[in-house]
Amino acid sequence: IEVAKEIAKKLAFAENEAEAFILSVKKHHSRDTISRELAEKELKEKQQQAPDLSFTQEQFKSIKEWYNFSILQLLKQSPGLSVKNLSDKLRLPQEKIETALSALSILNLINPARQTTSNKKTLLSVNNSLTSKEVQSLHKDILDKAKVALSEQSIEQREFSSCQLFIPTENIPEVKKRMISFRRQLIRDFSRMDDNTPLYSFSYQLFKLTNDGDINDDLS
Repeated sequence: IEVAKEIAKKLAFAENEAEAFILSVKKHHSRDTISRELAEKELKEKQQQAPDLSFTQEQFKSIKEWYNFSILQLLKQSPGLSVKNLSDKLRLPQEKIETALSALSILNLINPARQTTSNKKTLLSVNNSLTSKEVQSLHKDILDKAKVALSEQSIEQREFSSCQLFIPTENIPEVKKRMISFRRQLIRDFSRMDDNTPLYSFSYQLFKLTNDGDINDDLS
């Protein structure tokens, strides 16, 4: 399995590609039957999931603002929404909406009729392999939106929760894997595209609170 991980790393697989590759190796080469069966089950579940949209570094730069992803989701729900509709829903100037629609069109994510070109079940998410300032900026924007929601929205409309815990460094990959699995399960169980269903942002954070000498002070 460690060899499979190294191969995935050297071939620069995206996170979802690496997971599928490692599961395939477990399915065919694990020594015990239970491990092979579990890997086969997990691989089947993964293959049934809708794919995540992934972007190159340059593509992402043109749609790095949070509202581009919101516009895509809203057009999946209601194709053909007008600029004014989108402006009202996202509380943004119409000029900003028009600029966003142009960028999404250039990337062929929407067509001239303002219909999305991807499958309705496709997950719109940021690939973890992109570590640029643009991706960091997107996450910061979402956190800023969360701060506003904390003050403006009623407790019935939102949920905020956090905890502090000690996690051994070697367990971080497994923690991340479970977080991603929970996110995908949440989408499968509750995401609906019905008319007038409100659009929510679901995000989570995992980061160190203590400085053990390995935090990059120059990272922006």
